[in-house]
Amino acid sequence: ATPGKVLQVQSTQGINEFSSTSSSFVDVSGLSLTITPSSSSNKILLVSNINVYVAAASSYFALRWERAISGGATTNLGHGTYGNSFSRSVAIHEQWAGVGMTYLDTPSTTAEITYQVQGTNTGGSGNFQFSQNNSSTSNIMALEIAG
Repeated sequence: ATPGKVLQVQSTQGINEFSSTSSSFVDVSGLSLTITPSSSSNKILLVSNINVYVAAASSYFALRWERAISGGATTNLGHGTYGNSFSRSVAIHEQWAGVGMTYLDTPSTTAEITYQVQGTNTGGSGNFQFSQNNSSTSNIMALEIAG
């Protein structure tokens, strides 16, 4: 295939409410997908728009991707503390936000890959919530790009 050509797209729309106060990264339920590259030289472009609600002032949260190839060992894609996306609510207000993450992965495999969004509360006393009251959706996509 022509280098740079999009060969396939896999996507997931998450609508289940998820909430956490964890100071460690945890899986966000409903925000995972699988994709099987057709060549080990191809890349996977990961894109997301995640609707987040932070319930407390001055609370911080971070998001990252986790990759598992054929159900095996996992690889964290992002900084160990701040992930690929980092945000905080301002000093005196809660926060509603659509938070994006983009990552170009080079998994070097033709086996099935599972990508999982993970989140953590990195500071402050509040919790972070996704799809608040089951009324806002979050979307993740994986695009296979010819190498």
